[in-house]
Order: sequence, then C-alpha cells, then structure tokens
Amino acid sequence: MPFLQVRGFGLYRTILQGQTQEPEEEDVDISIPGASNRKVAAFNARRFFLAVCAAVALLMAIARAWSWKHMGLVKHDQEPSFLDKYNHTIGDVWKNKSSLFCFMVVQPGMEMELAKFQFKKRTGIFQCNHWAVYSDGPPKAIVLGVHHDGTVEKTIPIPGPPAMKGMQTCLGCASPKPYIMNANVLMRAWDKAAKDGIAGQHAWIVKVDADSMMSPQRLVEQIKEHGKYDVPDLWPGRFFKNCQILNSMQGPVEILSRQAFYNFVANKYKCYQNMDWTHMGEDIFTLHCLQQLGVWSTLIPSMLHDQYCTYSGFPNCWESKVAVFHPLKNLEGQGDCWWKMNQIDEKERKAKEAAAAAIATAAPIATAAPTAAAPAASTTTAPVANTSAMPAGVARVHHLFLTKKNPQRPAPAEKA
Repeated sequence: MPFLQVRGFGLYRTILQGQTQEPEEEDVDISIPGASNRKVAAFNARRFFLAVCAAVALLMAIARAWSWKHMGLVKHDQEPSFLDKYNHTIGDVWKNKSSLFCFMVVQPGMEMELAKFQFKKRTGIFQCNHWAVYSDGPPKAIVLGVHHDGTVEKTIPIPGPPAMKGMQTCLGCASPKPYIMNANVLMRAWDKAAKDGIAGQHAWIVKVDADSMMSPQRLVEQIKEHGKYDVPDLWPGRFFKNCQILNSMQGPVEILSRQAFYNFVANKYKCYQNMDWTHMGEDIFTLHCLQQLGVWSTLIPSMLHDQYCTYSGFPNCWESKVAVFHPLKNLEGQGDCWWKMNQIDEKERKAKEAAAAAIATAAPIATAAPTAAAPAASTTTAPVANTSAMPAGVARVHHLFLTKKNPQRPAPAEKA
C-alpha cells in the first residue's frame, strides 16, 4: 500500500519494493519588487506616530497635574482621590506607633442607626486615624452622613451568606440566650480590610461592635500603659485579651497589632480546617484562631466594661479609664454614655491644663537669678521663694518642683 507524503510543493510517492519520485514543482515568486520594504516602512511610521502620541499625552498629564498642584486649579467633577480622601500619607501612618484603623460591621436596623449617631457626633471609630463601616445585607452602600467639606460618608458592602442564629448557655446566665453565629460575616470584613490596603498600614487594627461606645484616646492610653507599647511588633504579632474572668477577648473590641493582622488574614484558612467555624461567634473563632497561629497575647481587663464579662449590669460610663462600654443597644443609651464620657474627659483635660499652668507659673520663681543685695551662698543652692504668699495649690506644686530639681535643698519651713 503506497504512502503519500507532502513536503512543500513537491509530491513524493513511496512504495514498499522501490521508490519513485515525481519531478518537484518549483516555487514561483509572485511578489512585487520593493513591496516588502514599503510594508516595513509603513509599520515603522505607525510605531513612530503612536510613540509620539503617547509622549505628548504623558507630557500633557504631567503639566495638568503640576498646574492643579501649584496653581490651585481643582477639578470639581472628579471623584476624590486616595490622597485627597485621607489626611495622612502612608509614610506618616506607618511610622506612627499609636495609629488606629477602626472598623465595624452593621446590619440594616438599629445597628445602622447607631453608626449614624456615632458619625454625627464624630465619636467612636470616627475618631480613629482611619475607619470603615462595612454593611452586611444590601449590596448597595448606605449613606451615614455628610462631612463638613461636603463629602458623603457611606458604608462598604460585604455581601454574602447571612449569620446564623441559635441558643447558648453562658456563665452567669439564668437561661439560654440567643447566640449569633456570625464568624462568616466578620471574616468577610477582615478580608475586605486587608484587600483595601489601608488597615495594614496602621500600628493597631481595631474591630468594634456597633452597640459599643469607644474612646480611641483612652484606648491608646491603655495600650501605652499596659500593652507593652515600647516592645517592637515582631512576627507573629500580638493581640489583647480584655476579660479577666473568662480569660478571653470579648467581641465588643478586638485589637490586633499590624503583624498579628497580617498573620491572621493570611493564615486563618488553616483555622477553617480545624474548627467548625461557620457555627461559631466571630470573637470565639478569632480568639482560638489567633492562639492556634501562635500570636502573643496581653491581658488588659481595664480596657473594656462588658456586661457579659463582669455580669454587673449595664456599664457605668462614669469610669474614667475604661475605653469601651458594652452593651448600649439604643440611641438613648449611647447618647447618655457619650455625654458622660465627654464630661469626664473634659474634666481631666482642664485639670491637666491647670496643673501645667501652675508649673509654668512656678518655674520662673524657681529659676530666678540671685540679686546683688542677696548673693547666692553656693552654686548648688537654689534661692528660696516666698511660698507663704502663694495659694496653697501653687505653693505645693512649687515645693515639689524645687525638691525634684534640687534634691539637696531642704523643704521650706511651714507657716506658724
């Protein structure tokens, strides 16, 4: 049986007992002389034209950006850019050891109203360096309010399967309580915070419940005082427990360092494999997952007053050191707690200003140079001021200031 093989324009026939070959057809060159050179020249001309257009467009863009920056020109019909929306550059935020990125997850209803109230008062997470409000439910963003510059604050939708509800028994509870298994919802929020790229630039990433009232200033003070603030944030990071009775991290406030945040969002899939996480509350899952990943923890019980930790009833918002109060599930409760916290903070601010003013008033008296009529007896002895002519509070501050700066100086004699 013959076998045919085609090669170019030639035809070859192979037979088992012999081989015959038909004359190979010659290729015919039908091209037009110079056509190839003209095609190459046209192609190069098009490339040169496109390159010139790209260079001109780039120069125009640079000139436009320079004119907006240096000549005060503003394009009003353009969406605010990333740098326009946020107040600090990434470098400034990264170097700030106290910077906070705070977020909450809200659902339509009372939680949305609480978020709107906190935005209106510019309290809670809206006092952090940067923040985000994620909405679980409608796929569209919901308006929370309008900033002073006219920009609109909206929620960030994180659509997905809703949380499941069940019943649980708890320590100190007379009967089973409703239990929300919302780990799946909050994991979408953590993933969204990581994807947007803002959260990981901050020193601390803070998740807060909508029915909590938080003071970021107090939170930073608690971290500085009890949270090993000066210890470098090394892998695997650290987080804070806030309930001494349960030795747990309660859900009203969850604080992760930058390295702990990176570790958690990158490796929590390992926890999915070992836990029935879809039937867990988000705070329970987050706590156990952080422990499984080897993240270090520090207990700060004074950070949070949570009814479900202390079992002491509703939180007392007159406490001056507590940073977060929970639960406050209606506008009246949050408004009352917000007012009390402001009263306490304002009182402490005025006390600090008065103490600073007293020290500033006493400092020139302590450092005054001796006069010619009463030369100093020694270079190591400070002049004695007439503390009897001072008010009692100023005299005491003055005495403490002198004895601290001059330990060898004896205390002034008391008035008879």
